[in-house]
Amino acid sequence: LPLPPWPGALPAGCRAAPSRAVMVVIHVKRTEADQFLVETTVTESNDALIRRLVRIWNGRLLLLRLADAAEQLAEHGVAKVEEERGLDDKTVAMSRKVEAETPGGRPMEAGTAAEREGRRLCSALGHSAPGAGAGAAAAAAAGASSGASSGAGGSSGALSLPPGWRACPDPSEQRTGVAPPEAQANTIRETVAAARALVHKDAVRRRVALTEEAIAEAKANVGGAVTIAYPMGLPECDPIRDMLAGTEDVEGLAVSAELLEEDTAQLWFAGKEFDRAQTVGDRVGRNEKTKVIGRLQKRGGGPPVREPAISEAERKAMMAHYFKKQQELKELAEDDTDDFMAASWADPKALKRGLTGATNVRFR
Repeated sequence: LPLPPWPGALPAGCRAAPSRAVMVVIHVKRTEADQFLVETTVTESNDALIRRLVRIWNGRLLLLRLADAAEQLAEHGVAKVEEERGLDDKTVAMSRKVEAETPGGRPMEAGTAAEREGRRLCSALGHSAPGAGAGAAAAAAAGASSGASSGAGGSSGALSLPPGWRACPDPSEQRTGVAPPEAQANTIRETVAAARALVHKDAVRRRVALTEEAIAEAKANVGGAVTIAYPMGLPECDPIRDMLAGTEDVEGLAVSAELLEEDTAQLWFAGKEFDRAQTVGDRVGRNEKTKVIGRLQKRGGGPPVREPAISEAERKAMMAHYFKKQQELKELAEDDTDDFMAASWADPKALKRGLTGATNVRFR
Protein backbone atom coordinates (compact mmCIF):
# COMPACT_ATOMS: atom_id res chain seq x y z
CA LEU A 1 0.00 0.00 0.00
CA PRO A 2 1.27 3.49 -0.72
CA LEU A 3 2.47 5.46 2.28
CA PRO A 4 0.36 8.46 3.29
CA PRO A 5 1.85 11.86 2.58
CA TRP A 6 3.86 13.35 5.42
CA PRO A 7 2.35 16.56 6.68
CA GLY A 8 4.83 19.36 7.14
CA ALA A 9 8.51 18.49 7.47
CA LEU A 10 10.01 15.12 6.54
CA PRO A 11 10.44 12.55 9.33
CA ALA A 12 13.77 12.19 11.11
CA GLY A 13 16.36 10.39 9.05
CA CYS A 14 14.78 11.32 5.72
CA ARG A 15 15.81 14.05 3.33
CA ALA A 16 14.51 15.35 0.05
CA ALA A 17 16.35 14.19 -3.06
CA PRO A 18 18.56 16.94 -4.47
CA SER A 19 17.20 18.49 -7.64
CA ARG A 20 19.62 19.71 -10.27
CA ALA A 21 18.47 22.42 -12.59
CA VAL A 22 18.90 21.73 -16.29
CA MET A 23 21.53 24.08 -17.70
CA VAL A 24 22.99 24.96 -21.07
CA VAL A 25 26.57 23.62 -21.19
CA ILE A 26 29.20 25.64 -23.02
CA HIS A 27 32.23 23.53 -23.92
CA VAL A 28 35.02 26.09 -24.36
CA LYS A 29 37.78 24.41 -26.36
CA ARG A 30 40.94 25.74 -27.95
CA THR A 31 43.07 22.59 -28.12
CA GLU A 32 42.72 19.01 -26.91
CA ALA A 33 44.62 19.91 -23.74
CA ASP A 34 43.02 23.34 -23.23
CA GLN A 35 39.29 23.00 -22.63
CA PHE A 36 36.67 23.27 -19.89
CA LEU A 37 32.90 23.28 -19.30
CA VAL A 38 30.73 26.16 -18.10
CA GLU A 39 27.02 26.08 -17.29
CA THR A 40 24.61 28.86 -18.19
CA THR A 41 20.94 29.43 -18.97
CA VAL A 42 19.09 30.52 -22.07
CA THR A 43 18.06 33.74 -20.33
CA GLU A 44 21.58 34.92 -19.49
CA SER A 45 22.86 37.70 -21.72
CA ASN A 46 25.75 36.91 -24.03
CA ASP A 47 27.69 39.86 -22.64
CA ALA A 48 27.51 38.49 -19.08
CA LEU A 49 28.38 35.01 -20.30
CA ILE A 50 31.44 36.18 -22.25
CA ARG A 51 32.69 38.23 -19.32
CA ARG A 52 32.31 35.24 -17.01
CA LEU A 53 34.07 32.95 -19.49
CA VAL A 54 36.96 35.41 -19.78
CA ARG A 55 37.36 35.54 -15.99
CA ILE A 56 37.38 31.74 -15.84
CA TRP A 57 39.80 31.52 -18.78
CA ASN A 58 42.25 33.98 -17.24
CA GLY A 59 41.80 32.41 -13.82
CA ARG A 60 42.76 28.99 -15.22
CA LEU A 61 45.96 30.32 -16.77
CA LEU A 62 46.99 32.24 -13.66
CA LEU A 63 46.14 29.29 -11.41
CA LEU A 64 48.40 27.01 -13.47
CA ARG A 65 51.14 29.62 -13.27
CA LEU A 66 50.72 29.79 -9.50
CA ALA A 67 50.78 25.98 -9.30
CA ASP A 68 54.08 25.82 -11.19
CA ALA A 69 55.64 28.49 -8.98
CA ALA A 70 54.37 26.86 -5.76
CA GLU A 71 55.76 23.51 -6.85
CA GLN A 72 59.17 25.09 -7.40
CA LEU A 73 58.83 26.75 -3.99
CA ALA A 74 58.32 23.35 -2.36
CA GLU A 75 61.33 21.93 -4.19
CA HIS A 76 63.87 24.78 -4.08
CA GLY A 77 62.60 27.49 -1.74
CA VAL A 78 61.92 31.16 -2.41
CA ALA A 79 63.08 33.00 -5.51
CA LYS A 80 66.34 34.90 -5.69
CA VAL A 81 66.38 38.64 -6.13
CA GLU A 82 65.74 39.59 -9.72
CA GLU A 83 69.32 40.57 -10.59
CA GLU A 84 70.68 37.21 -9.37
CA ARG A 85 68.22 34.90 -11.12
CA GLY A 86 69.85 32.56 -13.59
CA LEU A 87 73.36 33.26 -12.23
CA ASP A 88 75.45 30.90 -10.12
CA ASP A 89 77.06 31.96 -6.85
CA LYS A 90 80.49 32.50 -8.40
CA THR A 91 79.16 34.85 -11.06
CA VAL A 92 77.08 36.75 -8.51
CA ALA A 93 80.08 37.12 -6.19
CA MET A 94 82.27 38.50 -8.97
CA SER A 95 79.54 40.94 -10.01
CA ARG A 96 79.00 42.14 -6.45
CA LYS A 97 82.77 42.53 -5.98
CA VAL A 98 83.04 44.77 -9.05
CA GLU A 99 80.02 46.79 -7.92
CA ALA A 100 81.45 47.19 -4.40
CA GLU A 101 84.79 48.43 -5.75
CA THR A 102 83.07 51.00 -7.97
CA PRO A 103 82.93 54.48 -6.40
CA GLY A 104 79.44 55.03 -5.07
CA GLY A 105 78.54 51.39 -5.65
CA ARG A 106 76.40 49.23 -3.39
CA PRO A 107 78.29 47.60 -0.49
CA MET A 108 78.86 43.89 -0.84
CA GLU A 109 76.51 41.54 1.03
CA ALA A 110 77.96 38.59 2.90
CA GLY A 111 77.22 35.05 1.74
CA THR A 112 75.40 33.38 -1.11
CA ALA A 113 71.67 33.57 -1.75
CA ALA A 114 71.17 30.31 0.17
CA GLU A 115 73.16 31.59 3.16
CA ARG A 116 71.26 34.86 3.25
CA GLU A 117 67.97 32.96 3.09
CA GLY A 118 69.14 30.69 5.90
CA ARG A 119 69.91 33.69 8.10
CA ARG A 120 66.52 35.22 7.28
CA LEU A 121 64.70 32.00 8.25
CA CYS A 122 66.70 31.58 11.45
CA SER A 123 65.93 35.15 12.45
CA ALA A 124 62.23 34.88 11.58
CA LEU A 125 61.75 31.51 13.30
CA GLY A 126 63.80 32.43 16.36
CA HIS A 127 66.72 30.07 15.80
CA SER A 128 70.33 31.05 16.39
CA ALA A 129 72.61 31.25 13.36
CA PRO A 130 76.32 31.96 12.96
CA GLY A 131 76.91 35.67 12.46
CA ALA A 132 73.72 36.71 14.21
CA GLY A 133 73.49 39.43 16.81
CA ALA A 134 76.51 41.50 17.68
CA GLY A 135 78.80 39.49 15.37
CA ALA A 136 76.72 40.14 12.24
CA ALA A 137 78.79 43.11 11.13
CA ALA A 138 82.04 41.22 11.69
CA ALA A 139 80.75 38.23 9.71
CA ALA A 140 79.60 40.50 6.88
CA ALA A 141 82.99 42.21 6.78
CA ALA A 142 84.77 38.87 6.82
CA GLY A 143 82.58 37.58 4.00
CA ALA A 144 83.18 40.72 1.98
CA SER A 145 86.97 40.52 2.46
CA SER A 146 87.06 36.81 1.64
CA GLY A 147 84.92 37.34 -1.45
CA ALA A 148 87.13 40.24 -2.55
CA SER A 149 90.31 38.24 -2.06
CA SER A 150 89.19 34.96 -3.63
CA GLY A 151 86.40 36.15 -5.96
CA ALA A 152 84.97 32.61 -6.06
CA GLY A 153 81.67 31.53 -4.54
CA GLY A 154 81.36 34.47 -2.13
CA SER A 155 80.47 32.09 0.72
CA SER A 156 80.88 33.39 4.26
CA GLY A 157 80.79 29.94 5.88
CA ALA A 158 78.72 26.78 6.25
CA LEU A 159 75.01 26.96 5.43
CA SER A 160 72.97 27.22 8.64
CA LEU A 161 69.25 26.35 8.46
CA PRO A 162 66.44 25.96 10.99
CA PRO A 163 65.56 22.36 11.98
CA GLY A 164 63.79 20.50 9.19
CA TRP A 165 64.64 22.92 6.41
CA ARG A 166 66.52 21.36 3.50
CA ALA A 167 69.28 22.44 1.14
CA CYS A 168 68.03 21.66 -2.39
CA PRO A 169 70.00 23.66 -5.01
CA ASP A 170 68.02 24.84 -8.01
CA PRO A 171 69.63 23.72 -11.32
CA SER A 172 68.10 26.74 -13.08
CA GLU A 173 69.48 29.14 -10.45
CA GLN A 174 66.10 30.85 -10.15
CA ARG A 175 65.60 30.03 -6.45
CA THR A 176 67.78 30.09 -3.35
CA GLY A 177 67.87 26.32 -2.86
CA VAL A 178 66.56 26.40 0.73
CA ALA A 179 63.43 24.23 0.69
CA PRO A 180 60.81 24.04 3.46
CA PRO A 181 60.45 20.92 5.66
CA GLU A 182 59.18 17.82 3.90
CA ALA A 183 55.80 17.83 5.65
CA GLN A 184 55.01 21.41 4.61
CA ALA A 185 56.40 20.74 1.12
CA ASN A 186 54.05 17.76 0.75
CA THR A 187 51.11 19.98 1.75
CA ILE A 188 52.04 22.43 -1.00
CA ARG A 189 52.38 19.58 -3.51
CA GLU A 190 48.93 18.21 -2.60
CA THR A 191 47.20 21.56 -3.06
CA VAL A 192 49.07 22.09 -6.33
CA ALA A 193 47.95 18.69 -7.60
CA ALA A 194 44.33 19.50 -6.64
CA ALA A 195 44.52 22.85 -8.44
CA ARG A 196 45.85 21.24 -11.60
CA ALA A 197 43.20 18.53 -11.48
CA LEU A 198 40.51 21.21 -11.23
CA VAL A 199 41.44 22.75 -14.59
CA HIS A 200 42.61 19.56 -16.30
CA LYS A 201 40.97 18.39 -19.51
CA ASP A 202 39.72 15.24 -17.76
CA ALA A 203 37.13 17.43 -16.05
CA VAL A 204 35.38 17.67 -19.43
CA ARG A 205 35.24 13.88 -19.70
CA ARG A 206 33.82 13.71 -16.16
CA ARG A 207 31.30 16.45 -17.09
CA VAL A 208 32.39 18.73 -14.25
CA ALA A 209 31.69 22.40 -14.92
CA LEU A 210 34.28 24.99 -13.91
CA THR A 211 33.31 28.05 -11.87
CA GLU A 212 35.02 31.20 -10.64
CA GLU A 213 34.38 30.14 -7.06
CA ALA A 214 36.21 26.83 -7.58
CA ILE A 215 39.24 28.61 -9.04
CA ALA A 216 39.29 31.11 -6.19
CA GLU A 217 39.06 28.28 -3.65
CA ALA A 218 41.94 26.38 -5.27
CA LYS A 219 44.02 29.55 -5.27
CA ALA A 220 43.23 30.14 -1.60
CA ASN A 221 44.20 26.55 -0.78
CA VAL A 222 47.59 26.99 -2.44
CA GLY A 223 48.04 30.26 -0.56
CA GLY A 224 47.16 28.57 2.71
CA ALA A 225 49.70 25.82 2.11
CA VAL A 226 52.37 28.43 1.35
CA THR A 227 51.48 30.29 4.55
CA ILE A 228 51.83 27.09 6.58
CA ALA A 229 55.34 26.59 5.19
CA TYR A 230 56.28 30.28 5.49
CA PRO A 231 54.39 31.76 8.44
CA MET A 232 56.81 34.69 8.44
CA GLY A 233 55.78 35.48 4.85
CA LEU A 234 57.61 35.33 1.55
CA PRO A 235 60.24 37.92 0.64
CA GLU A 236 59.21 40.70 -1.71
CA CYS A 237 61.37 39.28 -4.51
CA ASP A 238 59.28 36.10 -4.76
CA PRO A 239 56.57 36.44 -7.45
CA ILE A 240 54.21 34.12 -5.55
CA ARG A 241 53.36 37.04 -3.26
CA ASP A 242 51.97 39.04 -6.16
CA MET A 243 50.28 35.95 -7.66
CA LEU A 244 48.34 35.33 -4.47
CA ALA A 245 47.48 39.03 -4.08
CA GLY A 246 46.45 39.30 -7.74
CA THR A 247 48.87 42.15 -8.38
CA GLU A 248 51.43 40.34 -10.55
CA ASP A 249 52.57 42.25 -13.63
CA VAL A 250 52.53 39.70 -16.46
CA GLU A 251 53.42 42.21 -19.18
CA GLY A 252 56.12 40.70 -21.36
CA LEU A 253 55.60 37.16 -20.04
CA ALA A 254 54.45 34.23 -22.17
CA VAL A 255 51.13 33.98 -20.33
CA SER A 256 50.22 37.55 -21.30
CA ALA A 257 49.68 36.46 -24.90
CA GLU A 258 46.98 34.00 -23.77
CA LEU A 259 45.06 36.32 -21.45
CA LEU A 260 41.83 37.86 -22.75
CA GLU A 261 39.98 41.11 -22.02
CA GLU A 262 36.36 41.09 -20.94
CA ASP A 263 35.38 44.00 -23.20
CA THR A 264 36.93 42.70 -26.43
CA ALA A 265 36.82 38.91 -26.23
CA GLN A 266 34.63 37.02 -28.68
CA LEU A 267 32.75 33.72 -28.34
CA TRP A 268 32.14 31.70 -31.51
CA PHE A 269 29.92 28.71 -32.14
CA ALA A 270 29.23 26.96 -35.48
CA GLY A 271 30.97 29.71 -37.44
CA LYS A 272 28.91 32.53 -35.90
CA GLU A 273 29.75 34.97 -33.13
CA PHE A 274 27.69 35.43 -29.97
CA ASP A 275 26.15 38.88 -30.21
CA ARG A 276 26.61 40.65 -26.88
CA ALA A 277 23.28 42.44 -27.29
CA GLN A 278 21.39 39.11 -27.36
CA THR A 279 20.83 36.28 -24.90
CA VAL A 280 22.16 32.75 -24.94
CA GLY A 281 18.76 31.48 -26.06
CA ASP A 282 18.84 33.72 -29.13
CA ARG A 283 22.04 31.97 -30.26
CA VAL A 284 21.62 28.32 -29.23
CA GLY A 285 17.83 28.00 -28.95
CA ARG A 286 15.42 27.74 -26.04
CA ASN A 287 16.25 24.17 -25.01
CA GLU A 288 17.97 24.16 -21.61
CA LYS A 289 19.53 20.75 -22.34
CA THR A 290 21.70 22.13 -25.13
CA LYS A 291 25.44 21.55 -25.20
CA VAL A 292 27.61 23.52 -27.63
CA ILE A 293 31.32 23.63 -28.36
CA GLY A 294 32.51 27.23 -28.48
CA ARG A 295 35.80 28.99 -28.95
CA LEU A 296 36.88 32.02 -26.94
CA GLN A 297 39.36 34.31 -28.64
CA LYS A 298 40.55 37.86 -29.06
CA ARG A 299 38.83 40.35 -31.34
CA GLY A 300 39.96 40.36 -34.95
CA GLY A 301 40.75 36.67 -35.22
CA GLY A 302 37.79 35.94 -37.48
CA PRO A 303 35.77 32.71 -37.45
CA PRO A 304 37.78 29.86 -35.90
CA VAL A 305 38.81 26.85 -37.90
CA ARG A 306 36.20 24.10 -37.99
CA GLU A 307 36.77 21.24 -35.56
CA PRO A 308 38.24 18.11 -37.23
CA ALA A 309 35.79 15.26 -37.76
CA ILE A 310 38.06 12.79 -35.97
CA SER A 311 40.34 13.15 -32.99
CA GLU A 312 44.12 13.01 -33.13
CA ALA A 313 44.19 9.50 -31.61
CA GLU A 314 41.67 8.24 -34.17
CA ARG A 315 43.66 9.79 -36.99
CA LYS A 316 46.85 8.07 -35.83
CA ALA A 317 45.04 4.72 -35.55
CA MET A 318 43.62 5.09 -39.08
CA MET A 319 47.03 6.01 -40.49
CA ALA A 320 48.59 2.97 -38.83
CA HIS A 321 45.85 0.70 -40.23
CA TYR A 322 46.19 2.03 -43.78
CA PHE A 323 49.99 1.76 -43.63
CA LYS A 324 49.73 -1.87 -42.57
CA LYS A 325 47.30 -2.65 -45.40
CA GLN A 326 49.58 -0.89 -47.87
CA GLN A 327 52.52 -3.01 -46.73
CA GLU A 328 50.49 -6.21 -47.11
CA LEU A 329 49.39 -5.25 -50.63
CA LYS A 330 52.98 -4.40 -51.53
CA GLU A 331 54.20 -7.79 -50.33
CA LEU A 332 51.46 -9.57 -52.29
CA ALA A 333 52.37 -7.66 -55.44
CA GLU A 334 56.03 -8.60 -55.10
CA ASP A 335 55.26 -12.29 -54.40
CA ASP A 336 54.84 -13.58 -58.02
CA THR A 337 56.35 -17.05 -57.49
CA ASP A 338 54.49 -20.36 -57.88
CA ASP A 339 55.18 -21.64 -54.37
CA PHE A 340 51.47 -21.98 -53.86
CA MET A 341 51.42 -24.97 -56.25
CA ALA A 342 52.68 -27.16 -53.39
CA ALA A 343 49.75 -26.21 -51.19
CA SER A 344 47.00 -28.78 -50.57
CA TRP A 345 44.26 -26.49 -51.86
CA ALA A 346 46.08 -26.24 -55.25
CA ASP A 347 46.31 -30.06 -55.82
CA PRO A 348 44.14 -31.00 -58.86
CA LYS A 349 43.77 -34.60 -57.62
CA ALA A 350 42.67 -33.71 -54.11
CA LEU A 351 38.97 -34.37 -54.91
CA LYS A 352 39.68 -37.84 -56.40
CA ARG A 353 41.74 -38.94 -53.43
CA GLY A 354 39.08 -37.62 -51.09
CA LEU A 355 36.37 -39.73 -52.78
CA THR A 356 38.48 -42.90 -52.90
CA GLY A 357 39.68 -42.49 -49.34
CA ALA A 358 43.31 -42.38 -50.35
CA THR A 359 44.13 -39.28 -48.38
CA ASN A 360 47.08 -39.00 -46.10
CA VAL A 361 48.78 -42.02 -47.64
CA ARG A 362 52.51 -42.09 -47.20
CA PHE A 363 55.08 -44.38 -48.79
CA ARG A 364 58.32 -45.39 -47.12
